[in-house]
Amino acid sequence: DRRENADFQIIRAGWYGDYLDPSTFLELFKGDNEMEQSGWKNAKYDHYIEAARKETDPARRMEDFQQAEAILLDDLPIIPLYDYTTIILVRPEVRGYENNLLDQHIYTDVYLDPNAATPEPQKD
Repeated sequence: DRRENADFQIIRAGWYGDYLDPSTFLELFKGDNEMEQSGWKNAKYDHYIEAARKETDPARRMEDFQQAEAILLDDLPIIPLYDYTTIILVRPEVRGYENNLLDQHIYTDVYLDPNAATPEPQKD
């Protein structure tokens, strides 16, 4: 209730990028985004996000995102604490395992290749 009513000084939130683009994070802080819960609004930031949304030139689009990010980091309505990470070990004879951004896998496509060469164990 306190989060929904903005009755706080600080809250914890988390997000991970569900696609490979800066907009997956930067769109969250646009003033009209219902996911933005800090109460922070910055018209110049919104301008750059909107410009990036409409830009067709990839280099200029990234420049718009960089300008928006600079404003976000200057005003600092958020405190980035850490990035989610995953460490994956996959034996060489495993086939069909594809790493992906969301760390979601279709294991019915994963199998052991009986013809794959298994590396010799290393001796100390």
